[in-house]
Amino acid sequence: MVVFLIGMRVNQWWAIHKWFPVFLAMPAMIRELSMNRDLGCLSMENFFSLRTTLPVQYWRSPDDLHAYAHGPAHLTANFSR
Repeated sequence: MVVFLIGMRVNQWWAIHKWFPVFLAMPAMIRELSMNRDLGCLSMENFFSLRTTLPVQYWRSPDDLHAYAHGPAHLTANFSR
């Protein structure tokens, strides 16, 4: 099992062009992982504060996490820079 902490902190509210695309990409990836349990994500929790969002994900194995991070499923939910 793997516990994966992935989050985002907004340091400069006025730099919306930097943090907003990341903010928008997170829900798509969370939805994708929730709908496709065969990708290896067992469950997740989300923690929020004023400037930070922190999803904590529990994965079946390091191989599953690596396969998702480098595979086409992740790329479809990923944001463009």
